[in-house]
Amino acid sequence: MKNFKKNWLALLLCLVACLLGVCFVGCNKNEGYAKTEVIANDEVVAITVVEATPNTSLLRAMECAQDDKKLTFTTSDGMVTSINGTAQANNTYWMLYTSDTENANTAWGTYTYDGQKLGSSTLGAESLTIKNGCVYVWVFTKF
Repeated sequence: MKNFKKNWLALLLCLVACLLGVCFVGCNKNEGYAKTEVIANDEVVAITVVEATPNTSLLRAMECAQDDKKLTFTTSDGMVTSINGTAQANNTYWMLYTSDTENANTAWGTYTYDGQKLGSSTLGAESLTIKNGCVYVWVFTKF
């Protein structure tokens, strides 16, 4: 009976350890990985890509940053609706600008960040594939 209790306890501890491992996996290199630097205030959130696996979307990079507690955000119908507690409402929106010239259109609008003129993103966060060294800036804008 004593061995049964020991084995049962060992099995229970292993199951708990496995469950905790699943809960804290976070962002890994097998499913789209991004290491980013995030600089944020109430109206601007700048995400600079330090390292990313190929074909990682901006949305996935933001999820990784959220896992690392660098930012929080919510989405609805594929659109980013709030970042770090600042939500879109009454003609205010989070607009995305980028230094990634292949996925930016300056005719649609520009934003100057850190001395660099960024173009309005041509894609949303879910469709935009990030690139190492590029900056992606969310700007809270009123229309």
